[in-house]
Amino acid sequence: RYTMSNPLYTVSEEEKYFFDLRGYLIIRNALSDADLAQCNATIDHYADQIQTRSIGNGGLSRGSTALKGQEGRRELTGMLGWPTPHREPFRKLLVHPVVVSRLNEFSGQGFRLDHGPLLISAHKGAEGHSLHGAGEPFGQSVAYHQQNGKIYCRGITVAWQLTDVNPGDGGFACVPGSHKTAEPTPEGVRSAEDDMGLVYQPTMKAGDVLISVAGVKTEDFQSLRKVLAGGEQQRVVVWSH
Repeated sequence: RYTMSNPLYTVSEEEKYFFDLRGYLIIRNALSDADLAQCNATIDHYADQIQTRSIGNGGLSRGSTALKGQEGRRELTGMLGWPTPHREPFRKLLVHPVVVSRLNEFSGQGFRLDHGPLLISAHKGAEGHSLHGAGEPFGQSVAYHQQNGKIYCRGITVAWQLTDVNPGDGGFACVPGSHKTAEPTPEGVRSAEDDMGLVYQPTMKAGDVLISVAGVKTEDFQSLRKVLAGGEQQRVVVWSH
């Protein structure tokens, strides 16, 4: 089994190939155990501020029978503005060298934070998110292009995984390569009611970071949050650049 090189301050040729081909990249064990524990402890401290999204009017599942749930996903924002020391672990995530090096390579120097961070937390029975994004129709603000060995990606989503994601747990999933499609997404794929066998959910461990191509019209390319199979909560902190 081939293991992809994940250097800290530079981007390997294997990573660039994978990102261009699949539309996302996972850097394993990017966060130290100490930083991971601090992030989770801080979220626990602010647990009373976590809000549950309404599932009214179709919710994030947009009426999909495959993605409907008993409650909405749980969200928390404002981390960068929390008082010291609670904001510090999340400010470190913003400028983490693993992220900065990839953003410099894929978006170019001068990238900016568009919105975030956003904690997305879900428990068993939470609704899923309908697929959104892909390369058609074209969107100038999140356009993707590769030419002469250089990637030009105008929108990137960074997702720090604070809990494990095992097979069937839900969380990030995508149609790999859909950032390059020139055809509109079939409704059955978008709703996950008939995904044509195209949807893929990568497994991840707490401390991994996922970097994905931002999609047209929405914050990331073809992704959804499926109803959780297990009883444990999931936690991921998402930033959009």
